[in-house]
Amino acid sequence: MILLQILGVAFAGLLLWATWSAYKFVASLFSRSQNDSDDEDEIAAAMKQINAKQKKETKPKNRRARSPPPEKNPSTTTKPLSKAEQKALKREAERKEAEQQAALAAKKNTKAAAKKGGGSGGGTGWMTQEDHTLLRESWKAHKKPILSLACSPDGQWIATCSADRTILLHHQSSDKRKQSSAVQVNTQFDHATQLRFSSDPQAGIVLACVLAEAEKVSLRALQKGGGLSEPLVEFESKQKYQTDFLRLSGNGRTALTGDVDTTVLNLHGVSGGTTEATHRVLTTIDTKKVVHYDIDICASGRFMAVVSWTDCRIWEVKWAHAKAGGGFEGAKPAMHLGDHKGSVVRFNADGTRVVIVGKNDAKCRMFDLDVRYQLSENPKLLWESEPTLEGREASVLEISPDEQTAVIADHNTLTFVDLEAGQVTGSVKAAHTLAGYDGSAGPRTGLAWLSDSSGVATSGTDRQVRIWNRP
Repeated sequence: MILLQILGVAFAGLLLWATWSAYKFVASLFSRSQNDSDDEDEIAAAMKQINAKQKKETKPKNRRARSPPPEKNPSTTTKPLSKAEQKALKREAERKEAEQQAALAAKKNTKAAAKKGGGSGGGTGWMTQEDHTLLRESWKAHKKPILSLACSPDGQWIATCSADRTILLHHQSSDKRKQSSAVQVNTQFDHATQLRFSSDPQAGIVLACVLAEAEKVSLRALQKGGGLSEPLVEFESKQKYQTDFLRLSGNGRTALTGDVDTTVLNLHGVSGGTTEATHRVLTTIDTKKVVHYDIDICASGRFMAVVSWTDCRIWEVKWAHAKAGGGFEGAKPAMHLGDHKGSVVRFNADGTRVVIVGKNDAKCRMFDLDVRYQLSENPKLLWESEPTLEGREASVLEISPDEQTAVIADHNTLTFVDLEAGQVTGSVKAAHTLAGYDGSAGPRTGLAWLSDSSGVATSGTDRQVRIWNRP
């Protein structure tokens, strides 16, 4: 009985042990399965990150990667260019720049070019059709386009100015010009836009310059052997905007200024000697004629003329008798040229003749001013030429010193007219190239007669100065 109890207890213990062992075995299997699942999740997440990183690295970038800077080799040094090489490179760069500007200008059809194009249908094609049979000489001047040109009355010099802040004095004589270079005069911190010569009884030959930045007129005496003196006097033109017109009397004692944006004229008086001079505004005139196309004052200073939108009017400048001091007494309207509208106007030396070029028909006309205008007698028309400049509007008119010929010009064409018969005697086409031409000023920018009346000098945006024979 006791043995059976012992066997029963042993069997119950064995059964309990077997049950516990089975439980532990099952529990270990479940724990291992859970750990394996967690490891797989971690492995899958890691692989996902690796794949994403590889995909990002293989994707092409939007911006190009900067190449590393080249390594400097201290053993190699750059050899400096010689002056000749530097000059050659500079000339080549200037040549390429001029060609680019010319190409752009040739394509550019501005309003100004269309307006001046007239009968040629606008554009710039007519500016390039050359006729240089009257060309005598040509040379290059300045570093930038030439803005204006003037010839001294003593036959010695041709003055040119540019935005490079210099005024150059070239010999009128070809032989002297070959022997010596031009005399350079610097205009510090400013540049001249217009040049005019006159003869002053005390200061000698005087060059008047319109300064762009200072908006002043500067008078300088021409020195012997070339060069200009320090300014004798500088004065404001009193124009509301820029000074578009500057005219001097033959004795250099009066100057007339005006602009195209207003109808106001200012008559200036200058007095003094070679060391210093004084200035005062003699009178201011508002013509109220909408717009001015050109102005002039005769060499004697007796008459001044204005061509406007409506007509051409002439004022008489009154001076007191020499015994009374010769002072300024006033200016008043004296004559008008009827229905004749002009684009440019010029007096002869003594003010007995006036020449205009029609604004609408480009015909040149000469009038006799030796009339009894005090009794309301109008100037007499002496002759009328055929249309000049192929019907285009004139921008410049100059009378030769011997008063035998007039030259009329537009942007790039010259026409010569005989003042005795009123006949066209010759012409120049495409006086200058389109280099530097911006569609407004140029290609021809300056025009003046040589003192001996044998020809005219012109300047252009192509930096060329050219001499043309009188036909």
